Amino acid sequence: MVRALTLLDSLRRFGGKFKLYALCLDEQSLFVIQALGKDNVVPIQIAELETYDPELAATKATRSLIEYYFTITPCWPLYLFDTFKEIEQITYLDADLYFFSDPETVFAEIDKASIALSPHNFSPDHAEDIVYGKYNMGWITWRRDENGLAALKWYRESCIEWCYDRLEGDKFADQKYLEEIARFPGTEDIERIGVNISEWNCNNYEFTLDDNDTPLVDGKPLVCYHFQRFWVTNNKSVNTVIPERHKNPDSVVMRHVFEPYTDRLDHYLDLVRKVYPEANLEEGVRSNPIPDPHLDKSLQYSKAQNGKNTAWSALSVLQARVSQWNRIKSSLQSDSPIGQTVGDHQVYISFGYVLGLVAQGKSKISVLDWGGAFGHFLLYGKRLFPRLNIDYTCKELPLLAEQGGLANREAKFVDNDEAAFSRCYDLVFANSSLQYSDDWVETLVGLASATSTWLFISRIHLVSNIVSQIYSDRAYESAVQVWAINRNDFLETSRKCGLVKRHEMHTFENLPSPFGELEGRSFLFEKLN
Repeated sequence: MVRALTLLDSLRRFGGKFKLYALCLDEQSLFVIQALGKDNVVPIQIAELETYDPELAATKATRSLIEYYFTITPCWPLYLFDTFKEIEQITYLDADLYFFSDPETVFAEIDKASIALSPHNFSPDHAEDIVYGKYNMGWITWRRDENGLAALKWYRESCIEWCYDRLEGDKFADQKYLEEIARFPGTEDIERIGVNISEWNCNNYEFTLDDNDTPLVDGKPLVCYHFQRFWVTNNKSVNTVIPERHKNPDSVVMRHVFEPYTDRLDHYLDLVRKVYPEANLEEGVRSNPIPDPHLDKSLQYSKAQNGKNTAWSALSVLQARVSQWNRIKSSLQSDSPIGQTVGDHQVYISFGYVLGLVAQGKSKISVLDWGGAFGHFLLYGKRLFPRLNIDYTCKELPLLAEQGGLANREAKFVDNDEAAFSRCYDLVFANSSLQYSDDWVETLVGLASATSTWLFISRIHLVSNIVSQIYSDRAYESAVQVWAINRNDFLETSRKCGLVKRHEMHTFENLPSPFGELEGRSFLFEKLN
């Protein structure tokens, strides 16, 4: 809501005559927009849209909140066209846009278009992001004519059928559908330089100032900048991505684009807090994906467990895994650190290396993630190798397997070793899990039997001065049994399973135990056939 008011502020300065229809996705937004939006603004509750389009409302049960918002994208302008018959043209704007000059030049360019789309125009340092689509959602113009309405109805039907926060074939959220819409008659690209400039294309351009200190992009007025991933902490410091070409503190982008936007954002944040004190612009609060609505976090689990280490089926573990899943999804969509610790970061980097090794020369690979929670390493793998087809199986305890299957529809979940080890995989992976098994030797033998080539045991903690033995520890507010595994025992058992150590990696996290410090390591083995 703070960003929407800041966008409104810029439109009032540069937008001429306009009316802003604001879809309020919660009660707080409605209250704030009604209190502060005033002239030019028509606030509309999400319930009105859902009543108009019950098929849209029905998707809420099967999609995360952010995925539901993506699904709304084409439904919203259709609702406006049907409800307000006087509207001839609608331009959808992301709330994190900010205008620096009159957009009338853009509307003059697209005057006859049924649909106008904004290309990303990726700079070379963002070339790999083309997998997420040629066009950006920040600015889309629709006209009430045969072509515009036909494309919009097709778009709505497509999003109702599939709209998820992941790459799948030629689809990604609501965005990649725009490439199909570009083929509809009457669709034009917005070619004017200075529209929807952002981190993904900013390095393409030279920024200067005109005589009135208006930012120019390659000599043309900057119409609007898209402040994606722009966070403000409670101490008023900014957390965002600074384009490499313009990171000098005295650059035009820093002084005349980022600073004015930050000032207005601060102004409206202070204003909103007078009527809604909880408002903030910190990363990880309003920005993070919230737990999927179909994840049952209140389950009281009483099914029979596999094995004796039943603490892992506690509700606190499920809640921690839900938080972990949402945190990782968010970090992969931003420039935030991947993981919360040095150890987290190291294991993601190591996994990426291993996955690249396994995938060499292949278009499809199969992976078993033993003890893999909700299969979050699949998210990381798809981010690294978006064109690689990953057949991903995750073995977990029944509670986590059941809930993981609801959160991660791209992975297969099994809840017992018999099913997990019933086939062979290109890569078998066990991250911080072998030491928590009931019998680590039996589990290691099973893991080795299931791989055709590669076995990656990561974040295992070893001892050298005692024989392998169990001790008690705590995890996720529960008492758990943990193996302190003797290093020689581990390597000798691996050898007997036909495994050859190819790499040993530091995890940068040794742990205390009753036997002294446990040494953190990761091992990549190759199976000799």
